[in-house]
Amino acid sequence: MKNQTPKCSSQVVIGRFNQVCWVAYRVNVVAQACQRDYCAGMTSVMPRYANRAFTLIELLVVVAIIGVMIAMLAPHHHDHDRKDIMCLNNLRQVGFGYMLWASDHQDKLPWQVSTNLSGSRELIPNSIAADHFLILSNYLKQPRVFWCPTDKARSPAETFSGFSNTNLSYFNSLATFTFTNVPRIVLGGDRHLQLREKPVRPGLLSMTNAASCGWTRELHSQLSPATGRLLFADGHAETVETKELPAVFQRQPFVTNQFVIP
Repeated sequence: MKNQTPKCSSQVVIGRFNQVCWVAYRVNVVAQACQRDYCAGMTSVMPRYANRAFTLIELLVVVAIIGVMIAMLAPHHHDHDRKDIMCLNNLRQVGFGYMLWASDHQDKLPWQVSTNLSGSRELIPNSIAADHFLILSNYLKQPRVFWCPTDKARSPAETFSGFSNTNLSYFNSLATFTFTNVPRIVLGGDRHLQLREKPVRPGLLSMTNAASCGWTRELHSQLSPATGRLLFADGHAETVETKELPAVFQRQPFVTNQFVIP
């Protein structure tokens, strides 16, 4: 089944605004009818000010309109929060997949193992991040976990057939280590990294611990300041603000970090 193209935020707001206007019109019609019935049974003692008063019914109409607008627009903001949570959870599942794979391969990761033994070491020169994630297809049955729902430039894959960088939202580390006592080693993360205030390009990336790095606003544009997610070798994933990112890489045990960017 084809994925439906999501409407842009402006279209969503316009559609909801039209709904609000229709509801307001219907509420106003009912309010006017009630007001006529109410006024028909009363004798006005101050006709000069009869049309100037802000009646209770008019107040209720205003309150109703505000309430409807809040109810319709609030889910739009909650949708962003839901997608951010899904993005973090997907990254955690990737980490779980790597841990399962390593447990079957002497605590080594795919890029540390030869392709002759089901790894991806010989594929490193190709500079294609998807090659290393594809190794996990026997452990993670849903290729959608390699995609972040806030990544508008990439699309989720329904099957592993034809899986490529276009279905991938996360970068991959090429660090050489085993899973013994290395909880803070960065294993991967959101692809929207930047170096010296410039977005990184797809392919192999060498970055020293002292590099001036951060996040662009591509994947999580609604968050301020710029934010991204990182996956660590112990399987946990966390949110890291751009100002905190250099310190994370300074704590890495390697002078130079090797990543492959999708």
